[in-house]
Amino acid sequence: MKKLAILDGSLNGKSGNTGTVVTELLKLFEGKLDSDYIDLKDVDAPRGLEKRLRAASGFIVATGTYWQSWGSPLQRFFEETTDWEGSDIWLGKPACVVVTMHSIGGMGLIARLQSNLSLLGAIIPPQCCIAHSYINQEARKSSDSEDIWDLKYLPTISHNLLEAIEGTHRYTSWTVDKVGNRSEIWINEAKESTDKSR
Repeated sequence: MKKLAILDGSLNGKSGNTGTVVTELLKLFEGKLDSDYIDLKDVDAPRGLEKRLRAASGFIVATGTYWQSWGSPLQRFFEETTDWEGSDIWLGKPACVVVTMHSIGGMGLIARLQSNLSLLGAIIPPQCCIAHSYINQEARKSSDSEDIWDLKYLPTISHNLLEAIEGTHRYTSWTVDKVGNRSEIWINEAKESTDKSR
C-alpha cells in the first residue's frame, strides 16, 4: 500500500488543534493509504527523515498559524532540508496543506506553503487545502452558509489527494455557495444604517 507522510509543523503537534484536524483527515484514508505521522516538534535532526520521506507517495503538510507564519518546527525543517529541492523526495509527489488559526492569516499561509512545496518539486492537487479557524467554527454554530470553511471539506481534500497519488485525476469539487448578490452589504452596522436611510 502506498504511504502518506504527514509533516506536522505546529507547536503542539499531534495533540493540538492542527493534529486534531489531520487526524480527522487521516480517517478518510483508512484502508487506502498507510500513514507516517511525523511530529516535527519532536524531531532533533530533520535530515534524519530522508528515508521516511523518500518512501512516501504523497504528503500532508500541517501547521498552526503563529504571527502570520507557520510553526518554528516546520521552518527548521525547511531550512535544514533545503538541498532536497528537486530531489526524488519531493519531485512529482502530491501535497496538501492543513492550516489552523484562531481568526486570520491562514489563507496567506496556505499560499506561501503551496508555493514552497511547488518549488521543492511537489504537485498541488485542486482544492487540496484547508484553513480551519476557531472563528469559523463559532460562526458555523449560527449559520448554514456554505461560504464558511470548515471540516466538511475534508472528504473533497482526501479524495483529490488520493486521486493525485494514484494518478487517476478524477477530481471533485467542494460545494461553492451560490450567493445571489455578492455586492450585498453584510456588515451589520452598515446594513442597518443603509436600511434606515431608505
